[in-house]
Amino acid sequence: MSELRKIFLSVREVVDRIAGDDVLRGLAAGGRSPVRVFGVPRGGIPIAMTAAAIHGFEPVETAEEADVIVDDIVDSGTTRNFYRDRCPDAVFVALWTKGVDCPADCWLCFPWEESKERDEADSLARVLEHFGLPAGEEEMRALREFLASRAAGR
Repeated sequence: MSELRKIFLSVREVVDRIAGDDVLRGLAAGGRSPVRVFGVPRGGIPIAMTAAAIHGFEPVETAEEADVIVDDIVDSGTTRNFYRDRCPDAVFVALWTKGVDCPADCWLCFPWEESKERDEADSLARVLEHFGLPAGEEEMRALREFLASRAAGR
């Protein structure tokens, strides 16, 4: 498997994208007050908070309360489709869509991400914790080995 090309985004690039997004600007200018915004965990939360500050939106705790649901990126479309099905009256906005706004063979690195390695470790720990398993170094190593063997078709 080849390594994805990394594109590092600055805070300014993200803020400019939020400020200039036509859908978000249209909602802000649409006369409905307040526009309630929900950020998809994890990457959508900084987007929602920034959109609230720039456009005067009201952050809400659940997607069901939202007029607009925001995320940082659409990759496979699974998350977008989940929220569109769950909250059909809300508008879904992602700042980037792979294959449209950036090459499909890249990995966008957002300013709030610590590193790919740290995000990987956090994701693995969450999987282990979800199943009630300890998330120590030994368990993380075993899970990495298992996933690598599955990816290699062994």
